[in-house]
Amino acid sequence: MKINTYIICVGLFAFISTFFYPSSSFCGRPAITFNGDSFNNAAGNVKVQQKTIIVPAAKQSSDVEKRKTVPFDKRIAALGEKIESHNLQEIKSDPFFKIFALNKYGKELDQLDSSTMATIWEELSQYLVEIKMAEANSQQVKLGTVNEELKAYYSKIDQARNDFNYPEVNRFLQAFLEKHKEISKQDIAKIYYLQGQNYELQIKYPEAERYYRKAVAMEEQNPLYLQAHAYILQNLRRYPEAEQSFRRVLGINEKQLGIASANVAITLHYLAKLRHIQLKYAEADSLFRRALTINEIIMGSERPNGTSSLNNLVGLLGGKDKTVEAELFFRKVIKIDEKQLGNAHPSLAINLYSLARLLQYQGKNAEAEQLYRRALAIDEKALGKDHPSTVIIRNHLSALPR
Repeated sequence: MKINTYIICVGLFAFISTFFYPSSSFCGRPAITFNGDSFNNAAGNVKVQQKTIIVPAAKQSSDVEKRKTVPFDKRIAALGEKIESHNLQEIKSDPFFKIFALNKYGKELDQLDSSTMATIWEELSQYLVEIKMAEANSQQVKLGTVNEELKAYYSKIDQARNDFNYPEVNRFLQAFLEKHKEISKQDIAKIYYLQGQNYELQIKYPEAERYYRKAVAMEEQNPLYLQAHAYILQNLRRYPEAEQSFRRVLGINEKQLGIASANVAITLHYLAKLRHIQLKYAEADSLFRRALTINEIIMGSERPNGTSSLNNLVGLLGGKDKTVEAELFFRKVIKIDEKQLGNAHPSLAINLYSLARLLQYQGKNAEAEQLYRRALAIDEKALGKDHPSTVIIRNHLSALPR
């Protein structure tokens, strides 16, 4: 099964989430919150009753029609720009982000507490990348569909997907399956996979696992189905089952594509993260390094995905207290960020802050202070003095021993 290089890049960026100091972030860069660090304010400590926002039918219909006129890839890019800007008011007015908050937290965006808001940008970035990957994988799965009615039905499904209406997609798929029970085994597996994927995008992991398991039962050697199932098993903390599935995927991909393919690198990343969760540090270290080597061969060491891989290895090294090696890697990540993003980007501030935390841990407080101040200056200008990320950096700077 071949997937083009762009999709592999998205995949490598998307699913790796081990960093120096555990965080709630999924993304390829360290989150701004470490070991539960957060700031408190009165609003953050008050539980607000969930409320329902009622949009007038005419306006809702107009908004939907307006969104349908924008190509899906451009809409995704526009959403990414909103996330990069870290503009709270901008995202609160966008239906996509409301859907995310309700699925992820069961609350509206303006009901989230300060601790959650401190990590929301990384969570949103990850979710957006998962949508990109899901879109690519769904198109791949649809290839080779035998049933002509199902082929025609895909356009109806795509229309709902492109409006992020995942419950509607699942209703379409279930209705088709109930009406056409005699279609081929391969086409049934495709429907099960798409159902699993849509439940995953709704952050309903038990339901996603059930349908991915059905797809795997239909096609036991399909690496795409196996890997999707393994990832959900990991999210459900069913680690032995997840490991078994990841190893099956790794074996299939190595046999079919060779030991240095991008698909192999993705699976190595997954497996390394899982072994790290299981406290198998030596094996996780080895797996991450293999994935990093493959990734840099394919993409180059100074591409954004190289940065993602470096951060994951840094996370592992930090967890093993190899602070000197972790420091060297973080410095390399910062140089790549400066070259790729410039000297005033919030993502650079995140890595400056991360290195400062590492240096503080080593007792190098003078250099840590310089990095904290540099990160703080970036965030104050880019995000504002009251933004959660800015406040966290300021708090750490204030608490730094002099």
